[in-house]
Amino acid sequence: MFGRMDVRPAGSFGTQTLTRREEQVAKLASEGLANKAIATQLCLTEGTVKIHLHNIYQKLRISNRAGLILFRSSQSPTWADEPSALAIPQGIDAEIAEA
Repeated sequence: MFGRMDVRPAGSFGTQTLTRREEQVAKLASEGLANKAIATQLCLTEGTVKIHLHNIYQKLRISNRAGLILFRSSQSPTWADEPSALAIPQGIDAEIAEA
């Protein structure tokens, strides 16, 4: 319920965006932190982190952290600090498949 309140409108590059909490989890996961470390840093349970990662993967149409790292590298260096930069590009799954 609360996550839905954080959803921002999509930018010009895609149809969905990540919630603020998903942005935080995605940033830490793409930096190599384990789920337990992410949970500790964000004061969440490890199960909640897993749920956020599942939702992130669904929205970005990726299947793992490697895809998340590729997505992050295709964004601006401060993508988690710039909500408008988080719009999901159309066809990101095709780009990841080619990599």
